[in-house]
Amino acid sequence: MKLTQKDAFVLASVEEATGLIDITQKTRKREYVDARRIAYIIFRKMHNKKYMDIAKIFDRNHATIIYGVESAKNLLETDQEFKDLYYESLAAVTGGGGRMCEIIQQIKELKAEFLTLQKVF
Repeated sequence: MKLTQKDAFVLASVEEATGLIDITQKTRKREYVDARRIAYIIFRKMHNKKYMDIAKIFDRNHATIIYGVESAKNLLETDQEFKDLYYESLAAVTGGGGRMCEIIQQIKELKAEFLTLQKVF
């Protein structure tokens, strides 16, 4: 399937944020599955794409996309690392990348420092 410029930009932004290459490839490695889930949810929320249209981009079945979107919603509530990746990807897609990524990085550093201090006391 030929990608539109917007679709290619979303894929490239998610790949950049996650540090992966070609998230459309057929692999079950967790980091690729999570990157695809992030892309699915961005396509649904920001571009109002239908499940079938997203499925064509990734050469997958629409049921896979539905499952991916639902599991991404659950991960956003329970997995902080996934949530961070989602926000970094979203920032890259929306163009708020620079400053938003800096803030996210500062939060990660402060969180790590807090956990270290918590162990001391």
